Amino acid sequence: MIILQPMEKLEGGLTQIEKRAFRELAFGAGAYDVYLYSGTPLVTQGVDLNELTARLENTV
Repeated sequence: MIILQPMEKLEGGLTQIEKRAFRELAFGAGAYDVYLYSGTPLVTQGVDLNELTARLENTV
């Protein structure tokens, strides 16, 4: 599983083309599941992966 967080300024959000490009990039790298996350910057400490995955699945 890969969680991608684009760090560019996304005032209008990602277009469908951009989302597809990120997903294809991750699948091409061997991911079996891909989530695109936009929100507050993620840090490795303090991230509950189960909660984050559940929240992302509800937004897809």
